[in-house]
Amino acid sequence: ALATMHQEKAVVALRAEATAAGGLEKFFDTLAKGADRIPEAAFCKKLTALKDRGIGAVHARLCFQFVHKGGVSKPSFLSFAQIYCAVVKDIAFTDTFEVDACKTLGKAEKDEIVEIMDGPTNDEKLGLMRVKAKSLLDGVEGWMTLEGNQGTPFMKKVVKPYYVCLHDLKMTADSTPTATSRSSTSCLSV
Repeated sequence: ALATMHQEKAVVALRAEATAAGGLEKFFDTLAKGADRIPEAAFCKKLTALKDRGIGAVHARLCFQFVHKGGVSKPSFLSFAQIYCAVVKDIAFTDTFEVDACKTLGKAEKDEIVEIMDGPTNDEKLGLMRVKAKSLLDGVEGWMTLEGNQGTPFMKKVVKPYYVCLHDLKMTADSTPTATSRSSTSCLSV
């Protein structure tokens, strides 16, 4: 239980730093210094340096061993740090953390999958747990309520989704989803 608590602290802090650094993949590349793995010393040094997280050298090493022995590969790092949730009740994407002053960017519908980019963060004034999330459906990114002030869940954790193509498809430049229209459709290509 103690190791899990430190892993969760590490994941939240790593995602926050990665967001500021331009994303998890770019953050990995910085830590790995161009190699295909993050060495144990670099991974543990980063974890123990995380501000206000109280992760000591022993817990950093346990996190490292949990992720991958012999160096942290990019897939292992992303699997450790990325969190995905399924929407269980329709909820809005908003432009700011503060619910009182936000504008709606779009709506995530039940069963939609989102990647958590930042948080969870407690809005103490309203008693809400909020996260910054990105829709896998169309790329819309904004703040969402993870849990309401009465404990009502709006999302639940799920494993990272993987897509499989059953047939070869021609890849086109316009197959990337856009954030301009939630009704746009795109194809998954191989």
